[in-house]
Amino acid sequence: AFDNFNQPSVTSTNFIVKDTGDLSIERFLFYPNPMKTSTSLTFMLSLDSELIIDIFTVTGKKVYTIETIGNQGFNTIAWNGRDSRGDRIANGTYFVKIRAESDGKKAEKTERLVIYN
Repeated sequence: AFDNFNQPSVTSTNFIVKDTGDLSIERFLFYPNPMKTSTSLTFMLSLDSELIIDIFTVTGKKVYTIETIGNQGFNTIAWNGRDSRGDRIANGTYFVKIRAESDGKKAEKTERLVIYN
């Protein structure tokens, strides 16, 4: 291909190939982060999986658990920023651990979430 000045242009593309038999969690992010009233947990799964998502304080106290099914590919899970009793949790930093299991294969990731009301 040529540009507006008739100069040739060259580009290259790199591919990363993964074995689809492995269970992995990629691109585990929150939006928005920091959150005020709610956030969306987004991630990619390599296989359909059973998910357990735990939210912990920095001292390790579990404040909330989400159990759901995740599909291969892109997933979004909403969280309203409330603990297991339905109360708003305090401002601060929390750790969110996602664990996936599929046919005996397991994967997990942990990320940091900030709550700022």
